[in-house]
Amino acid sequence: YALIIPAWRLKELKRYTIMFKVSSPVNFGAVSLEVLVNLAPSRGRFKVTPVDVKGYEDQVELEVWDWYDDDLPLTYQFGYSLVNVTPANVRTERKVLSDFILDQKLSTFLPFGEITSDETNGRLNLDVWIQDSLGAIKNKTVVVKSVKDTGRSSVLILSKVLETMQRWNSQQYLQQSSLLLPLLRTEEVIKEVSTNTCLLYTSPSPRDS
Repeated sequence: YALIIPAWRLKELKRYTIMFKVSSPVNFGAVSLEVLVNLAPSRGRFKVTPVDVKGYEDQVELEVWDWYDDDLPLTYQFGYSLVNVTPANVRTERKVLSDFILDQKLSTFLPFGEITSDETNGRLNLDVWIQDSLGAIKNKTVVVKSVKDTGRSSVLILSKVLETMQRWNSQQYLQQSSLLLPLLRTEEVIKEVSTNTCLLYTSPSPRDS
């Protein structure tokens, strides 16, 4: 028998008593367990530099510091999602840029942000999830702007990205290669691939870790 309680139903630092009862026509038994809900990491900072970039071209530095928790060590997972500007205000599925790691910094490029017709054009949510040794997680988000350089074609941008990825180690390559998907779906790249299949086979050979 498995007891599953949604995390949002529990409050941090509150004590809960879980009781199990078993009965039959002639017998009765019970056992209880008191649990204390763990406190998630707190009080830290999350910084992204710069916050206005050219997608797939500018390097972005993600950095966290000063997060506090009694249950060490803390690990950090970085990711992103598009800023959804629909009335429902539902964010798109988040994309992970790293596993939960001890490193407090991550350097990467970013895909193009949400394409809209107003001032929200190009926005991305950059996220970090801070986890303590017992599994409690805190999330922090910074909104950045990542747009396409209108003076450069998607094919040229893709070529430069692949060149950059050749300098990555295997772990970084595997974790961040999904960043290429939005670029590969652009009309320019699809058209180029359909006429020049060589582009498909220029993917980098990442360095060993």
